[in-house]
Amino acid sequence: MRIGVPKEIKIQEYRVGVTPGAVRELVQHGHGVIVEHEAGVGIGYHDDAYRAAGAAIAPRRAESSTKNSRASLSMKRARSGC
Repeated sequence: MRIGVPKEIKIQEYRVGVTPGAVRELVQHGHGVIVEHEAGVGIGYHDDAYRAAGAAIAPRRAESSTKNSRASLSMKRARSGC
C-alpha cells in the first residue's frame, strides 16, 4: 500500500504522522511511503532521515496526499469532551 505523510498546516502544530523509524517498519513490510518535504522538521526529523528509512520525499503537499496514496498519516487534535 502507498502511504502519504503530509506536512501539518495548522499554526504552531509541529507533529508529524510518522517518524523515520516507523517509516522503516512500514517499508520493511512492503509499503511505499511518501513524505512531504520538511514534514518532520518541527520535531527534528529532516528529509534525509526519512529518505534513509526508505521514504520518497514529495516536493509538494498534493504529491503526498490521499490523491496519490491509499492512506494518509497526519495528526489531528483531540476533540474536547471525548
